[in-house]
Amino acid sequence: MRARTLLVWLAVIALLVDLGSYHRSHHGDSLVPVLMSLQHWTPFFWEQDRFFMLVPLLALPFRDPLANLLVQSALGIFAGLGAYFAVGHYALAELTDRRLWQPSAALALCLFVAFASDNTALDWFGAQPYGVSLALGGWGLVLARAGRVLVGAVLLVLALLVNPAALFVLGPLVVGWRLLAGAAATAPAPSRPAVASSQARRQQRRRAAREHARVAVAAPSRLVACSERLVRLVRRERPTAWCLGLLLGGFAVSLFASRAAEYRMAYAILPPAEWPACWWGLLRNAWRAYLADGLAAAMAAGLLVGVIAAALGRRWRALRQALAAAALLAASGAACVLVMGALNWPKLNDLAPRYILPAVALWLLGSMVVATGPLLALLSEPRRRLAAAAAAAPLLVVALLRYGVPSLQGVRADLDRSLGARTQEVIDSGATHVIGDYWKVWPTVFHVNLVLASRGSERRVWGVTHRSLPTRHLWLAVPRSEMRFAMAADDDPRRWWWSAALGLPPLEVERRLETIVILRPAAAAAGSPGRRG
Repeated sequence: MRARTLLVWLAVIALLVDLGSYHRSHHGDSLVPVLMSLQHWTPFFWEQDRFFMLVPLLALPFRDPLANLLVQSALGIFAGLGAYFAVGHYALAELTDRRLWQPSAALALCLFVAFASDNTALDWFGAQPYGVSLALGGWGLVLARAGRVLVGAVLLVLALLVNPAALFVLGPLVVGWRLLAGAAATAPAPSRPAVASSQARRQQRRRAAREHARVAVAAPSRLVACSERLVRLVRRERPTAWCLGLLLGGFAVSLFASRAAEYRMAYAILPPAEWPACWWGLLRNAWRAYLADGLAAAMAAGLLVGVIAAALGRRWRALRQALAAAALLAASGAACVLVMGALNWPKLNDLAPRYILPAVALWLLGSMVVATGPLLALLSEPRRRLAAAAAAAPLLVVALLRYGVPSLQGVRADLDRSLGARTQEVIDSGATHVIGDYWKVWPTVFHVNLVLASRGSERRVWGVTHRSLPTRHLWLAVPRSEMRFAMAADDDPRRWWWSAALGLPPLEVERRLETIVILRPAAAAAGSPGRRG
């Protein structure tokens, strides 16, 4: 299947997933990018200096909350699907059958869609930048290696702006591919054993003598020959040099851009003595979150299928090639784990497994390379072409089985069911702000504004919680006498560690409802001038 046809297939699958039951598990991290696009776009995620907000930027023209959510989700799903194909295309070139990357990536995605939980799928496709960054970076590497350096450079810079940590996945991938591809190119072809005879040995000695004489006579030209070999070496290594140079350049651009961010984060390398515990914690949490519910068994089954197919069909060469490519992907994923476990940020976030989700994706892809490599080698050339051309079809079927028949009404029903527990009371109470816990505020704010927009109202409700500092100038512009803060009835104000930085006026309870508590500025503060900015 040609790349353009593949991208059309992936776009269709992304739309089907987007209009299916994908939206039933949204949370604060997945909805903040939508609110950024609707309320106040900033280059980086609110109150951070990394994760360039490319997808919210592309969705800026869509002002309706539901339309904006659907557009951002479709782009994220499309990128998350394409990331497997992009990384597979780059990693498997010259190491295996040239058509293997499409069936392998398609099979890996089928397993991911079938076994990943709703929260895992949401992290890969939308809530986190991993799918988008690996899709941009993977296709950027493919294009740069093919000589389309300018387009590849743009994609790689965007990838590392979206997620600077993509360097720790793509960098080892480039270096490992070059080493394996070079070894495959210089490996001697298998030959039949020579017939030992005295005549053959005499002929071999005469040829060696003539060669030595030729080299002695041509000694002055050896320098020229060395220069020519050097030029050929540079030409051969130029694609890899471009890829590495563009990766490092994109990383430098992301570091430079982060220095201009309004909010700076404190990143540091942990003491080496803490690394093993962090590595183990990340792997343990990833096992529990991603692998224990069937995905690990599917990966092991894939490896076993590949070995059995190679044994039954005597396709040992295809198995060796697939194992080499799988080792490359596994090593690149391991590099991601090693780097993430050495940084303080994952530890500050309880070693959340999402930080090594790209590594899990590479391991899944590698296991499917081993499964499909020997199987593809058993097919004739026309059937190999057919297998590559139909690679995305099973993924379409699995997506429909997992997410159901597309329905815009179904999407709205899922959002109402999962996000709307407090919406009606917030609207009826006349609240202007929703305050409290991060994981409760942003879903409520999004859904309240979604319902108001669907009713044709111009009223807007603001969120006051962690990551609301960039919109502070907007929600503090509400006249203090009109401010009403809705708080979830089961929320605990003692957990509001962020409130001191917001400059909130003292609040008092106005009334209690079934699901929310309405707060207002205290009487002593109500008459004071409203703060701006």
